[in-house]
Formats: sequence, structure tokens, C-alpha cells
Amino acid sequence: MSNPMAKKVFASVPDAVAKDLEEWSKQQGRSLSNLIAYLLENSVRRAKEQGDFVPESSTVPGSSDHSEASGSS
Repeated sequence: MSNPMAKKVFASVPDAVAKDLEEWSKQQGRSLSNLIAYLLENSVRRAKEQGDFVPESSTVPGSSDHSEASGSS
């Protein structure tokens, strides 16, 4: 969510899930898109931590893709 180069992803979900997500986002005071991004980000992080998903390009949890560029001129 903090990545300025976020990629847009489109998905279809059952009506009941969409309704629940809309209600949840209102309760949280955030946009539907923001809630879904938050949920997906946490789900991927958890899968990595639990070993359910091991990406081919290993990344350090919590690190930014732009960390190598900082401080170099």
C-alpha cells in the first residue's frame, strides 16, 4: 500500500463477498480498494511467513523495493 508504483489488479468476487467487503470498508472508514489492498498484502505476507508461498525472487519482509536506490547519487 505504501508503494507509489502500485499495480492495478482486477478481480471478480461473489456478490455476497462484495457486499461484505463494502460494509467492512465503511465500518473501517476506508475505501473498498484500500481495504482489499490491505487484506491482500497481509495475506501474501502471512503466506510467506508460514512458508505457504516462497517467491522466486526472495524479498525481505517489510523492505521497500526502492531501498537500493536510497542514498545513491
